[in-house]
Amino acid sequence: NLQQLPITTVTHPVLNEFGDYKQVNIVRIARFQPRAQLAPSGITSPIIIDVLGSDGREYRELVKPMDDLRQDAVMQQVFGLVNKVLHSSA
Repeated sequence: NLQQLPITTVTHPVLNEFGDYKQVNIVRIARFQPRAQLAPSGITSPIIIDVLGSDGREYRELVKPMDDLRQDAVMQQVFGLVNKVLHSSA
């Protein structure tokens, strides 16, 4: 059931303003767009797909067959924090 899958490239809040998870609006996959392409580089030949989110926006996702994306997600969070720190000190 695609409606249960969150979109991984969206930054989701950990908690809502009440300090719980009950009312957090998580953007989920509404449907896959009918196109895909191979990324121009990469060891595992990642595939780029576009998905329509439950919020009506289109998101670009990277699919890497036979690979664990958890490390990529952690590194994306680290880069986001570094960007925030660099931007705030500029």
